[in-house]
Amino acid sequence: MKLSQSMLGNTNRAMWGKARRVEVRRLDLYLIATGARIRAVRLERDISLAELAAAIGGHPTTVHKIETGKRNASVRTIARIALALDVSPSELMP
Repeated sequence: MKLSQSMLGNTNRAMWGKARRVEVRRLDLYLIATGARIRAVRLERDISLAELAAAIGGHPTTVHKIETGKRNASVRTIARIALALDVSPSELMP
């Protein structure tokens, strides 16, 4: 169960901010790891950013941002990438 600020009652706001920063860092690490796997598979299959972007109906910049963890990909986008790379979506996730 995730904690919410209302569940914590009178807890110090600074402490809540710290917990949120830790959660954001975990998300960042997850996005970076997922992007690294996408890139590794793409390079293994010798597919360019532009080719992958065209295959998923996106833009090369978007694919680059996903691969570097700067953009959160939706489940639909992950599924499209997996289909284009001929792998299961679970293989792209840490």
